[in-house]
Amino acid sequence: METMPVSDSTSRTLRRVAGLVAGADALLITAGAGMSADSGLPVFRSSERMAQPGWFEAKPRMAWAFYGHRQQLYGRTAPHAGHEILRRWTAALPCGGFVVTSNVDGQFRGAGFADECILEQHGSIHRLQCSVPCSAETWEAPPLDLQIDPDVLQAGGELPRCPRCGATARPNLLMFNDPAWIRDATQRQSRAFDAWLAGTRGRRLLTIEVGAGTAIPTIRRIGERTAERPRTTLVRINPQDIEDGGEIVVLRLGALQALSSIDAMAAGARARFAATAAAPRVEEAPFDPLPPREMEKLDFVPHAQERPAGVRLEEKLGLALLPPFNLADLYSGTLQTFDAFFLDEFEEETCLAQWFRAQRTYVPLPLIRHYRAEGFMMSGGVLASSELRAGGTWGGACFHIKGPGGEFVSTVCMARRAQEGARLWRHLYESARTPLRPMDYPCEPWIGRRLEPGHTRYPAMLATLFALECAIAVSWMKHQALHESSRRE
Repeated sequence: METMPVSDSTSRTLRRVAGLVAGADALLITAGAGMSADSGLPVFRSSERMAQPGWFEAKPRMAWAFYGHRQQLYGRTAPHAGHEILRRWTAALPCGGFVVTSNVDGQFRGAGFADECILEQHGSIHRLQCSVPCSAETWEAPPLDLQIDPDVLQAGGELPRCPRCGATARPNLLMFNDPAWIRDATQRQSRAFDAWLAGTRGRRLLTIEVGAGTAIPTIRRIGERTAERPRTTLVRINPQDIEDGGEIVVLRLGALQALSSIDAMAAGARARFAATAAAPRVEEAPFDPLPPREMEKLDFVPHAQERPAGVRLEEKLGLALLPPFNLADLYSGTLQTFDAFFLDEFEEETCLAQWFRAQRTYVPLPLIRHYRAEGFMMSGGVLASSELRAGGTWGGACFHIKGPGGEFVSTVCMARRAQEGARLWRHLYESARTPLRPMDYPCEPWIGRRLEPGHTRYPAMLATLFALECAIAVSWMKHQALHESSRRE
């Protein structure tokens, strides 16, 4: 292991991360090529020319010389001690851990991580598939008796074949320009990861990213996306090309040096954390359990501002200040994004007019385009926050829809900032009276929708209500963005 000098600042960061490990409920490990580098494995950054699926048809012995060499190298290389450190940490946590990696070398599996706790984003060199492919079948790669000549890049011996059609087999991993990659195994792993991540909601989740570069930023984005959830911290371990970024904890060390140093400090950190946890504590405000449906108890306030007149929102802000919204449907468990500019100005004004009337009382839903919901009523409010009380702008709001018979049909929350978003997301889940699908916490700005028990009486109206809910929420979001922009001028 090549070690780097450790400054006082880095030592403090190591102690901080040790405390995060000691206090975590769950550990997400996101790993790139730098994680395997400390095992002595090359990162193959310049191998794009060979990492093409067409070679298995055009020159199969050359293709298998390249991949056979890699498979043999990976098979005889033991995982470094950092893998075992991470495995011990996950085994000790209440919610365990999960590995998401772009590496195809199987090092985490070789270190003892369970198959059901690993997501191999780009597949595995230790599985094979048909190069055609003739089916979606994949299989474990048997030991290959190939004689590889690295000078001429040729593989001698019997090449692996597809058991169905006899075509040349290939590793079941993602190559460049590779529409033939069979991703079924990765998709199964991805569903397992989503289920595990949903089970950590509301818990202290620590994400440790190790050796993930920016050339193919898949792994970095997964960690950054997860770090947007409440009670989640991202630790980025990489000795090169790292910029400090917001709440990300950065360690400019190699994988093994960083993990070994953290592990050496973790015992003392666990003792300190245990002593702190035993004392009475008050949870931070954004994560307090929220009361039931009554909006007054959620500390909502009337929303009396008016939209600046005579200015089109598109002309005032442009698309850059209003990114696409994340729409979370907690009934179906789906998350999608959509453009903020799907309403015209008249429709937006109609939605806002009803929104302003709906403060602490119920008013009819707006009528826009061909969407009509006769007899359905809405009431809404803006979530109070310390920023709002200090003269800031509104960051979160909520409204309820009742059917003609007075029964609750749906609840819609919208969040522009993390503080209000955390509270509203918990409100959607904790006060639910209907079964919900587990979902990850979305990135702001988001709109979340939950169906209430009364929705079963109006199945034919749900699509219309959904369209109106989105229109109302987007109108409010756009109004807040414009108001905030006008206050800054």
